[in-house]
Amino acid sequence: MNKFRIPFWKDAPFVRIIIPFVTGIAICDYLELPEKICLTFTSIFLILLIAHSFIKVELKFRLRHITGFAINILIFSAGAFIASLKNPFRSANTIRIPKESVCTVFLLEPPIEKKSSWKALCSFESLQTGDSLIEPETNLLLYIRKDSNARLPGYGNRIAFKKCPERIKNFIKGSPFDYARYCALKNIHYQVFIKPSEIVFLEGENKNRLYEFLFRTQDWIISILRKYIEGGKERGLAEALLIGYKNDLDRELIQSYSNTGVVHVVAISGLHLGLVYSILNLICRPLKRKLLRPSIILTGLWLFSLLAGGSPSVLRSAVMFTSLVIGETVSRKSSGINNLAVSAFFLLCYDPYWLWDAGFILSYSALLSIMLFMKPLYNLFISENKIIDAVWKLNAVTISAQILTVPVLLYCFSQFPNLFVVTNFIAIPLSGVILIGEIVLCAIYYVEPLAILCGNILTKLIKLMNAIVEYIDKLPYSTTRNVHVNLLQVALLYVFIGFVWHWFAGKHKSWQ
Repeated sequence: MNKFRIPFWKDAPFVRIIIPFVTGIAICDYLELPEKICLTFTSIFLILLIAHSFIKVELKFRLRHITGFAINILIFSAGAFIASLKNPFRSANTIRIPKESVCTVFLLEPPIEKKSSWKALCSFESLQTGDSLIEPETNLLLYIRKDSNARLPGYGNRIAFKKCPERIKNFIKGSPFDYARYCALKNIHYQVFIKPSEIVFLEGENKNRLYEFLFRTQDWIISILRKYIEGGKERGLAEALLIGYKNDLDRELIQSYSNTGVVHVVAISGLHLGLVYSILNLICRPLKRKLLRPSIILTGLWLFSLLAGGSPSVLRSAVMFTSLVIGETVSRKSSGINNLAVSAFFLLCYDPYWLWDAGFILSYSALLSIMLFMKPLYNLFISENKIIDAVWKLNAVTISAQILTVPVLLYCFSQFPNLFVVTNFIAIPLSGVILIGEIVLCAIYYVEPLAILCGNILTKLIKLMNAIVEYIDKLPYSTTRNVHVNLLQVALLYVFIGFVWHWFAGKHKSWQ
């Protein structure tokens, strides 16, 4: 073993930045640190480091450990400051809505049809009570009772109503899922239930042209899928698989996907971005101009990411593939772990409270787990047969992806899918074929006979995948339930996994 092994952070320097940055966000949220304190610490250590650049080289060397400590405190303070600055709880806690208020809001999305109402995410424009006018920096959920003759507001429409919104509360007291906090982390603190007759439409619109284009494109794709794919379950899954539209998903079906460990197939993630990247890369291969090819690929990736809703897992993958494309363009190989840390840093700068998003945590845990464990696992069994080798490689990826996600799954959902290897082995390649088929369907929709044929094939493939997942879910002992772990146990599980990784990756042969 090489005695002078280069530390991994030399190859992935951003890891040394993301650790104190994330710690700062977590400490700020836990202790509810004021914005002024975080800004003061950040300013002090920034001034100290600027002053440090003017001292002699010899003194810099002597103070190198103190300098390193100061840099870590600066990054820690910066993370805490950004978290305090973007705290979604702060604005809502200072608002008191009188009962006689007139609320003016604008819609941030087109209304979504529910069983007995229409639902839309809105942003407050103003609250008026008598002569006082306030502008809350928060969002609310608008529920409009169904009425066949009613005029519905659309994306960007400004409306007013004279009804007091209520704070969002948990559906069931004592439930492990804190719905109120889940909404609050998205800066949604209020909800209101109104009749169509209580809405007053106002002049002017509050629209973003990019989002308007994305909503129109989303509606166009959904109309194609609804036309050519038969069956409610199949159509709902097709919409979720291609553009992340989950409003038509069957609840029992999605529970089966969750129980069997393949719910990531439904959520737009790195798997989907990887396929889109491969297709764009193939299309752009003939292009000779150095900047044209990466520009087209990056535009396509980011449009797809925004079209899919811009969730943390999608944006993480988009940033990762952006780093990959830029690295290929400048002919430099970059560390996967470093790219992962870079994407996490920039996403958390944008919204530090994504750190508590289960999808964000699971997405990063799964990808980091693949990077650390896939190669050692794959090397356990080597076959010269290409088919067996491909089968084992897929299983190695599936198993390795679960290692770092297990503690999070147990903590968040108190269950573990025992047959995840079997389900993933079938669902991942099948969902890839379906996704490519859906892209082809949208490309050839204007050729009616081909579109009908493609839609029929996709319907049968989705039915097959659903049937397999539901069958596995009904097998005895397919899922271990009611496994409750606390934060200390989660930390101990990660310590144990860390020791296993050192042994497994051959870092310390003497431990065997």
